[in-house]
Amino acid sequence: MTDNVIFDCTRTDWKYKGVLFAEVDEIEMFKEMEPPPLDWYGGILALIYINENGEWIYKQRIKFSSGNKQMCMKCFGKDSTENKIIEYMCTALPMKNQIWKKNIKEDGWGIVEIIKDFDMVQSMCIVSKETSND
Repeated sequence: MTDNVIFDCTRTDWKYKGVLFAEVDEIEMFKEMEPPPLDWYGGILALIYINENGEWIYKQRIKFSSGNKQMCMKCFGKDSTENKIIEYMCTALPMKNQIWKKNIKEDGWGIVEIIKDFDMVQSMCIVSKETSND
């Protein structure tokens, strides 16, 4: 794959459970710090999926108004549930305007359809294995 791949939705042996769209709640986040610039913004896109080993994974990307990006990922093990991870997502980082969309199909194309339907990503491309550098 390429270094530009943020979320790999090509794994047929993974179950892609859903997508979270949200904004960082700057008021809560900066409560005990200097206030951010007026144009400060942090947009969140996160996925929950079950990998080939049956482990529940949470992976999120935050893109800030400065252009900086931050990724984080957490493995919740085999005994977790979607509700436990959603609760974690919404308490680990102060968020507002959360939209959780369950992926009924549980495949990568379902995730792509959700992202397109919500028009939440500035740019997206599908890289086939035939055209990638692997």
